[in-house]
Amino acid sequence: MVLPSLIFRWNRNKTRLLIGVSLGLICLSVGLVGLMNAQKPNLATWQSATVAAPQELLRLVVRQNYPVAENATTLKQIQVLPISTQSKPLYVFDFRSPDLCGRGGCLFAVYTATGKSVLRLLLSPLSSLNVPLFSVSSQTLSGYPCLVISQPISQNQSNQLFSSILNKGGNSQSLISQNLYCYSREEFTLFNHWITEHRS
Repeated sequence: MVLPSLIFRWNRNKTRLLIGVSLGLICLSVGLVGLMNAQKPNLATWQSATVAAPQELLRLVVRQNYPVAENATTLKQIQVLPISTQSKPLYVFDFRSPDLCGRGGCLFAVYTATGKSVLRLLLSPLSSLNVPLFSVSSQTLSGYPCLVISQPISQNQSNQLFSSILNKGGNSQSLISQNLYCYSREEFTLFNHWITEHRS
């Protein structure tokens, strides 16, 4: 009778151990999935600002950047890229108006959810290269995600640095300037800059 009792205890302990290990693996898996999702930035697509941005913020942005656009037709043209991560949300506005474009590109403005203007830039579109104009870096500073802003490098912009790249057989149309902007001292400032070659 001692032997069956020992076998029963051993099987019961083995079952408990197996259940404990299984529960531990399940908890570990759930935790890892949660951690991966927490670190993955949520970058939405461009949307109509009249739908995706808080209306009070939209009115403020228009008043500060494009006062003649306060009619409903022009407001519908404005696009916004809402950036919401676990840190503080941001809104990137594209006014989609030739009135706010020049030789350097078109005006893009970045605002916090509280209505603070933190970055304004003239940028050229990248539609032909299929590269996002704005993307979110995995880095954060002062509670805000850092932004990577990509720009094409044209033949006119090539200086000695770019000339050496181009003379080695590179194509100026495929060179992309990527700029890392992070929040520091009440605004987004340029923290880093690098050149990549885009292959279509």
